[in-house]
Amino acid sequence: MFYKPEIYDDRKINELVDEIGINIKNERIRQHISLNKFADMTNISATHISNFENGIKTIGTASLVKAIIALNVSPDVIIPIEKSCEMERYAKKFLYIIQDMKPEAVNYLLQLLEEFAKQSR
Repeated sequence: MFYKPEIYDDRKINELVDEIGINIKNERIRQHISLNKFADMTNISATHISNFENGIKTIGTASLVKAIIALNVSPDVIIPIEKSCEMERYAKKFLYIIQDMKPEAVNYLLQLLEEFAKQSR
């Protein structure tokens, strides 16, 4: 069934739009891209970017596509997926984070995670 009543809930939609802005900002910062550089990369004003990153204004479709292309990320890094897929989301995020790491660093990180998981159970 495709009907999802929550898509008609303006509060949830606003939360989703805010999360998209936050995700863009976090990814931009993670990549060490300044606001002005990102504005140049996307041909979107720095003021407009700041406004949607901080939930003051909504982001339009064209701006969203420009941001995703400029950041060179999969759309699911920016656009939140359903909570029912949270483990898949974590796995994708983990893979995205480690993609440029040396194998030794990834192994060390995995060992730390395994130890943390043991202590958290």
